[in-house]
Amino acid sequence: MQPTPAEEEATAAVIAQYEVALDQALVARSQRSKEVLPRLEAAMAAMDYEKMGDLQDQAMQASGTVRDANDSAIEAIAAALGARGPEFRKAALEDGYADVYRVHPVMVLMQQVRKMASLAPEQVAQVDALMREFDGACDAMNAKLAAVVRSEEPKAAKRRARAMMERKSGAAASAPGAKEDDEIAKARSEKETMGNPYRERLMAILSPEQLAELGGPGEAEALQERKAKEYGGKG
Repeated sequence: MQPTPAEEEATAAVIAQYEVALDQALVARSQRSKEVLPRLEAAMAAMDYEKMGDLQDQAMQASGTVRDANDSAIEAIAAALGARGPEFRKAALEDGYADVYRVHPVMVLMQQVRKMASLAPEQVAQVDALMREFDGACDAMNAKLAAVVRSEEPKAAKRRARAMMERKSGAAASAPGAKEDDEIAKARSEKETMGNPYRERLMAILSPEQLAELGGPGEAEALQERKAKEYGGKG
């Protein structure tokens, strides 16, 4: 971000606090891993899946303290930066939660439309307004998805252990991506589908000739579908 001297001074104290908190979290995670690993290996050898799940849960909790240190620092540094705080927060979250904050496929389509030389001034204004509105909607949905990720990811180890127990007992195992068991998948799907009304509004701004220039409605849908597959395939 190329901080100014004043911004460097304003953030110096919170960055120093972050360094200490992160170091403590990393040390705690390393210590917990050393404690858990031999017990986890023994549980695996004994095929004690319930114990495996509990131990993996302990390791995930230690990793959670590292994430908490990072998340707390993002907010503290953003507050210290003042006017440029939102810029920092957005960049930091995009780095820290890349699968959450990746560009929405409909935004990719909007950006493609915005580059069209045939847009009239009033169309440019309409597209710009729609992009701002959609960007705000994405920010809200990203915050919701990030909260679900923080809450649900630590539970993944126990879900895997439960699935292994079910397979061992011969019971019908729960599908790994079952909607009732995978809140992250549901939140990702909600984020993906929220773009559909915005896409329709974007297409309504364009003339038939411009739709043809873009590739036609069918091509626009194909572009969105390709981007959606890329978007969902990295989760």
